[in-house]
Amino acid sequence: MPRFNKDEYEERAPMQVAEGDYPFSVVGAMDRTSKAGNEMINLEMQFDVGAEKPMTCYESLVFTAKALFKIKQFCDAVGLSEKWESEELEADDCIGVEGKARLAKGEKYMEVQWFCEAKGFSEQPASRLSPADQKKLEKARTAVGVGAEVEANVAGTMEDSDIPF
Repeated sequence: MPRFNKDEYEERAPMQVAEGDYPFSVVGAMDRTSKAGNEMINLEMQFDVGAEKPMTCYESLVFTAKALFKIKQFCDAVGLSEKWESEELEADDCIGVEGKARLAKGEKYMEVQWFCEAKGFSEQPASRLSPADQKKLEKARTAVGVGAEVEANVAGTMEDSDIPF
């Protein structure tokens, strides 16, 4: 009769947490081809779920028209909007990035339900904007007659003012 140690199950059982938004880091990424022949990037992510050790989850970014929404969500969540705009995302671009994602209970494991949009990335300086957004910003500045020199003067004037707010 086969024997087993039931305590080993507790050590290896899939970690379950409450559904919610958790911070993650991408610790591994590989370019792969799906069974259907589509290009994809497999992500290995570690989530800080408030446990003694991080929880590992896996997600695939599949480069098909139906799955582009997830690639957009991922890029927005981790600050890689410029990669979305350039239409070029490689596995190496993903390693080490951090963001937040909604985890939900899957059939066996916790799964990424969606990637949460990062707060603050939209408030980056113009040099960090995507090329398309830089063009929009420049077009808007030109339309209202605000060039870099005028903008700098306005910023300096605002900083030197005595307005108490």
